[in-house]
Amino acid sequence: MTRRLVPMATIGLLASLAACAGGEPPATLTPTLAPAGEATSTPTVASSATAAPVATADEDAGVVVERGVAFATYNDVTLTLDLYVPADPKGAPIVVEPWEAFGDNISEAGAFAVIEQQGIPDPDDSADGEPPLWDEHGALIRAYAEATACKIRYARARAAELGSDDPIVVLGGFSAGAGPAAHVALFGDTLEERWDEFAATVGGPSRQVECVVATGSTHVDALVGANGTYDAFVPVIEGPFGRTYVLERAPELQPFLESAVSIDASLTVRLLSGTDDTVVPTALSTAFAEVLADAGYDVQVITYEGGHTSDPPDELSLQVFKEVLDL
Repeated sequence: MTRRLVPMATIGLLASLAACAGGEPPATLTPTLAPAGEATSTPTVASSATAAPVATADEDAGVVVERGVAFATYNDVTLTLDLYVPADPKGAPIVVEPWEAFGDNISEAGAFAVIEQQGIPDPDDSADGEPPLWDEHGALIRAYAEATACKIRYARARAAELGSDDPIVVLGGFSAGAGPAAHVALFGDTLEERWDEFAATVGGPSRQVECVVATGSTHVDALVGANGTYDAFVPVIEGPFGRTYVLERAPELQPFLESAVSIDASLTVRLLSGTDDTVVPTALSTAFAEVLADAGYDVQVITYEGGHTSDPPDELSLQVFKEVLDL
């Protein structure tokens, strides 16, 4: 099985963080179906702005993968994902972005799984050599958040087509992917409204990403993050890119990002961390968990042996996801 330790759109961002601490929706790609783990041919472009109807696996056929599906556009770049459909999709829950490419394992357990393939391109550093997350009142942070929201909306819409109308939704993220995931999970259904209000107050940023599924809920029931850069995207703690760092660079942005914690404490949060991680130490996850616990969240920090380049073990990953999915 091929693994991606970090979502593609965040590889360059993670490198920058470590070094410093270091229009209209697009035409939709017609999904190509194949058993999980098998290569598929290059998708073709369909004229419709929403996903073309596709066949799904019957109960005995196992997991089916819809590959190269367009879910959003950003600066004329089409963003795509792979959707893993369980054998029995009716009423199935959804996992958006497990941090490694083990969507087949998640779907074999009975859930839809969404794995990003083409995300937001890696950003260039700011003129001062720092990652540009806080430039233009956080335009890039909003872009990452909106791309994540587009994945949630697309997965909800596709699941509804297959008989799962009000599923449990779990949002995952590894490393730099866990930061935006935390931001979106905490803001939930208020994400778009809150960003619009903030932009109106400070003069931007405007909407950055256009979703293929333009409306729908961005609420998630649980967040599962691993070795996450939570300090950069929800700067309620000190850290290499935490509260003080953001306040110095974007004093109007920091309180807005921090306000996500006060939205809805019903979110379940599980934070995994490698005990040998020197890039994003366990102490950052612990500090973030303490803030969430004080705000009333059901939150746990789960450690495993490994550094920042090590995936959480498959067995542990599935155990945590299955727990929050109630599978």
